[in-house]
Amino acid sequence: MIDERIYERVYDFIVENYLGGEGEELDHDTPLLKLGILDSMRMIELLTFLETECGVFVHGRDILAANFKTLKNIADLAVRIRDTSDGLGRAP
Repeated sequence: MIDERIYERVYDFIVENYLGGEGEELDHDTPLLKLGILDSMRMIELLTFLETECGVFVHGRDILAANFKTLKNIADLAVRIRDTSDGLGRAP
């Protein structure tokens, strides 16, 4: 299940920063890595965004292509970290 609030924040960030505000073709299953929407430099920016704006710190062990393949994957990762830790990847 997608957390719509996190999904929308990540969607807006990607559209504004990487697609010049044109996100009509972007949906929850768009292959972000395959299409080159996300690359290594943008991943760093996205990770910083997730930490500063969403309160979710993504550890190196979670920086896997599968977790960043689509918007849905990114939102699911953020929710999983948020719900299973203190937001910093530490168990409660």
